[in-house]
Amino acid sequence: MPKPRHTVNGNIANDTVDNYVKKAIEDLQVGDDPSESAEKFPWPEKVYDEPVSDFSNGYFSKCFYHLFLDGMDDISNSRLGDTPTLKKWLRHLLKVDRRFVKDPQFILVVTNIMQKKKALSLGNLYVNRCLKTRTLKKSKKI
Repeated sequence: MPKPRHTVNGNIANDTVDNYVKKAIEDLQVGDDPSESAEKFPWPEKVYDEPVSDFSNGYFSKCFYHLFLDGMDDISNSRLGDTPTLKKWLRHLLKVDRRFVKDPQFILVVTNIMQKKKALSLGNLYVNRCLKTRTLKKSKKI
């Protein structure tokens, strides 16, 4: 193994790194510069104090106003053309914007709504097929 020919002072490397870090921190002026021409977007205000039904128009923009800032992406709003299925809409939102992925309540609420819609459709199917001939009077007697 060859002998080292040069020696390096360890303090020089540490001083250089410390100086770079201090300089970078001094250069960062987060929000201190009033001449900054960044566009400010107002945070949406909560306007609904009453509970909202998941069958009402604008449900997602009312419940998750921090995710649907303008309400345009809300599937429960009326729209022109075909409305995508809830599953396709959710898949699109999760691919396009990471805010929807990071919000655990949004995922749980949408999954809950999907399960409720499936249960309602299966219940209606059962009633329409199996209880078609049964009347309300016959049901009350049982």
